[in-house]
Amino acid sequence: MWDKKVWLKARYEKAKKDYATFISLYPFEIETLETEIWKWIKNYEGLYMESTFGRTKSFYKGKIKILKPQLNIHGYLTVHLFKNGKYKVHSVHTLVANTFIPNPDNLPEVNHYDGIKFNCHISNLERVTTLENIEHSISTGLRKTGIESSRAKFTKEQILEIRTTFISSDEEYGIRALARKYNVGRTTIKRIINREVYKSVE
Repeated sequence: MWDKKVWLKARYEKAKKDYATFISLYPFEIETLETEIWKWIKNYEGLYMESTFGRTKSFYKGKIKILKPQLNIHGYLTVHLFKNGKYKVHSVHTLVANTFIPNPDNLPEVNHYDGIKFNCHISNLERVTTLENIEHSISTGLRKTGIESSRAKFTKEQILEIRTTFISSDEEYGIRALARKYNVGRTTIKRIINREVYKSVE
């Protein structure tokens, strides 16, 4: 019988191992990086800054330091920001997006291009709808699915049809049109066409 607590614990342990490997290559401890840009976090001006590399700098009580992020049970990096006598937990990827990525369409979620939840570099983040976020998690394997699954979004025939009929910028067979036809986000259609997903389908 499936046990959610056991599953969550196993997922967290795997995330910790993956993060240990990732952080060994990711220079959180370096104070200044050549291409890194810093800006004040909204509503925390004068207290905390966020960088395009997904690092958070604290100026609390006049002491400047880089905060060490924590990995939560869902595999996301978080930091605790203190203001008005209270701490609040923030996801690092959300801080980066809210600080650097405009959101004129008020898209509700932030997606990681490579599917690695703790890679919070600005180049790895994009604003998306909830549907697009779900589709991306499926396409990157974060959600279990596939051609053989009863929950699969596409059949083999549909994937082949998308790839063979696609015509760039075409009103009937362009990415936008195919996304409407299959009721999915444009990102999903792009990934199918570019063979970023369903690679084995020929």
